[in-house]
Amino acid sequence: MLDSGGDVVRYGLVTEITPLIADSIVSLGHLAHVESSFSRLEFSAEKLLDVAAHNVLDPDRVIILAYSGDVAVGVFVGNVASYYFGPALIATDTVWYVIPEKRGTRIGVDLLGYFEDWARSKGASDIRIGQTSTITPEVFEGLLSKRGYRFVGTNYRMETEL
Repeated sequence: MLDSGGDVVRYGLVTEITPLIADSIVSLGHLAHVESSFSRLEFSAEKLLDVAAHNVLDPDRVIILAYSGDVAVGVFVGNVASYYFGPALIATDTVWYVIPEKRGTRIGVDLLGYFEDWARSKGASDIRIGQTSTITPEVFEGLLSKRGYRFVGTNYRMETEL
């Protein structure tokens, strides 16, 4: 698939952690961490790969990677689970990230679309997407609004001493 910059982009569900995929996950995970509100916390590639390995074994979790050539340019990680009050499945994101050089292309939208399709295939009755970075919140909100998402709340953060 072509992104709006004219580059061929491949998308795929991660079903095993190969060396190329491990490198991609660590690279994108580190970049996402740096741009998130969690950046003051320690980043561990080992922990990230352990979580990714568990995700690929869990049918209720998904990792979707986007590549331009051999370079990982985006990732979407999410899950489906029932909420505490009943059996309905709700899909939520854990990470939705596109490298800065590819923002403004279709990569982010395509990753979200693949996640939405996956969530529907799992029987999710609700999809909830959050943002823990300050990367163009107005673009984030506009994109989600155009896709039919409604703003339903917010998160607050208080730093504590480490």
